[in-house]
Amino acid sequence: MLRKAVYATCQPIAGTGLTLKGTQPGDVVGRGALSKSGNRGTQDKEGTPEDEKLYLEASHLIADRFRGTGYKNGSNLVTTSAHYNDPVMKKVEDEIAEKAQGGQKMKITVSVEWMDYINAGIVAVLVDDRADAIGSDLSDPLEEKALTDIVQKELSERFARMRSKNIKRVKQVSYAAEITEANGDVTTVNKTIKADKWV
Repeated sequence: MLRKAVYATCQPIAGTGLTLKGTQPGDVVGRGALSKSGNRGTQDKEGTPEDEKLYLEASHLIADRFRGTGYKNGSNLVTTSAHYNDPVMKKVEDEIAEKAQGGQKMKITVSVEWMDYINAGIVAVLVDDRADAIGSDLSDPLEEKALTDIVQKELSERFARMRSKNIKRVKQVSYAAEITEANGDVTTVNKTIKADKWV
């Protein structure tokens, strides 16, 4: 089932002359290179029970292992679910990293498109996921309305548990990477990943 929603404009970030950490002399492969150490995600409210935690992360658009900054003023961090950060975003980063193992220079541009945390588009996606899970084609309007009400209630409750009310949901992230070999040959990776439905 396809429904339409209005989204915010893209916010691109680009880095040039980047290399994969661990491929240059003297590199220190540290915090965040291939682990979750030091991730400063959006934390749950004080005293949140373990089964109600949100598991949000401050995810790099240009990955730390490509020398992307982790500082807020670098505009390189977005709030995502832990699942969207790893494995969804990491899968594209792994593809780029695989092509840059020899220390080649890279130019990476990443664009993110935002939407409100609760919106018709994400509700539709989550309702469709629920319908698929129970084997329904949503041909019964009452069943569709009931599932929609459940999803909207769950999203509203989850949003109410968030410390910040400025949370936006990632609609999509687009990667455009150019990896330049020593001989001048250029390999490209262009990928777009869809909405973070796990947040």
